[in-house]
Amino acid sequence: MRVALRCDASESMGTGHVTRMYALAQQLQARGLTPVFTGSVEGPEWLHVLTAAYPSASATRGVSDADAVVVDSYLASVIEEVLAAKGSRPLVLVADDATPRAPADAYIVPGVNAGWRPAVEAANVPRIAGPGAVLIRDEIRRTGPRPSPASSDPTVLVALGGGGGYGLTASVLAVVASIGVPCRVRVIGSGDASRSSSPGQVIEYIRPGIDIGNEYRSADAVICSAGVTAWEVLHHGIPAVIISAVQNQQPNYEFMTSGLLALGAGMPSRGEAVEAEAIGTLLSDAALRAQLSSNAWDAVDGLGAMRAADMIVALLH
Repeated sequence: MRVALRCDASESMGTGHVTRMYALAQQLQARGLTPVFTGSVEGPEWLHVLTAAYPSASATRGVSDADAVVVDSYLASVIEEVLAAKGSRPLVLVADDATPRAPADAYIVPGVNAGWRPAVEAANVPRIAGPGAVLIRDEIRRTGPRPSPASSDPTVLVALGGGGGYGLTASVLAVVASIGVPCRVRVIGSGDASRSSSPGQVIEYIRPGIDIGNEYRSADAVICSAGVTAWEVLHHGIPAVIISAVQNQQPNYEFMTSGLLALGAGMPSRGEAVEAEAIGTLLSDAALRAQLSSNAWDAVDGLGAMRAADMIVALLH
């Protein structure tokens, strides 16, 4: 049986919709189903490597040949297009506060929006929701307890995803340099380390890729945007400072910072500057890093894609 996964990626949309659907595709295939990617994917090479692991089809053909359809999109036009084409096929909607309300046969509501409901919902529609519904791919899922964070000269991963394209990476590195705490900084992206480091700091730029799980496992702390990356970081129990880079990340930011799952360095999505205090605290306070690590480790078990795949299998049978 074929399951069409409708998702798109671009510089403005980011990569999160596709990486979530890739996580679901892994679990659908493990259950004997055939996931088929539909939609438009524009982005880094590693993203195309992920989607190339599975069949692909045009949006129209993918839906017409499928036994079920999963949509992960913030665009009302995309959801309306699928609704018009799906016929009697079951539709599963991946949703959060930025998702247009639409009828579906099942819902996946990952992260903080466990109370999300469409405008009209039939009784007894299956749904999974909350941190236990976060979709994390196999190669990112943690494999064991983290070692204690380093007490001095921590290794810090800067992973701002699409937000880096809005100048956030440069702003963060300027803050790190101004603080002057000795550390090793590994930045996902490209740039000139000599222009952003200060004495006692070593800055390295690393190419984005599918092996980011290895970077998580070797980091003592992370500075990241409050999207899919932040959920992956929490799942690994890494002490983090998060930044709301775009508007749809604000609910994540507020949830994670209010529960002391991560420290917050501001909301550029609301026009705020990157704050130095949270980053300085993360780099200088080993005890707080240990507390954040423990809180984050308990928050996200990483089994959301398995739960979602089981729900889709039940829907088809």
